[in-house]
Amino acid sequence: MNVFTVHPSTAIKSIADLVAYAKANPGRLPTAIGGVGSSNHITPVWFASIAGLDMLYVPFKGSGDSITALLSAQVLFFVDNEPSILPQIKSGKVRPLAVTGPRRSVFFPRFRPWRRSATRVSSSSPGTVSGRSPSRSARVVENQRSSAAIFPRPAGSRVTDAAWLRHLDSARRACRRRPETVPGLDDETL
Repeated sequence: MNVFTVHPSTAIKSIADLVAYAKANPGRLPTAIGGVGSSNHITPVWFASIAGLDMLYVPFKGSGDSITALLSAQVLFFVDNEPSILPQIKSGKVRPLAVTGPRRSVFFPRFRPWRRSATRVSSSSPGTVSGRSPSRSARVVENQRSSAAIFPRPAGSRVTDAAWLRHLDSARRACRRRPETVPGLDDETL
């Protein structure tokens, strides 16, 4: 899990405060990026995109350099993995705001997971964040629609649409379990 952290000199005490500060100061919230392509990079960029924020990204070689910059207030916001930022949080040198992940963190039980607190951001940026993931039945329906668009029911067939969709679902499950059973797929076609 990742932890959203800020320098304690800021007035930011929650995700809502962070969003308000970033919207009031577009392009002026220095955000550490600890390694291009890592979760320390992707998570704040994703957060900014769903919240409609413009942040100033400051790239570093890794998490250690980013933490040093956060401790010295060269950057004000950093998203890091729990184990590497935990000592600074426990010593009070950085302020945690939220954690990412599906459940509460063992290290930070008082913080709700970002997944549950995401609805706070949706109030400041309507329609961009949903606090819950789609239900299983909604995902199944979407998968069925996409499969039916790719593999339409044979013309003139007496098979009902529902039966065809069930056939496509069972074929998809079989392919996930044993890809070698896909007709026409052999070593030469790969």
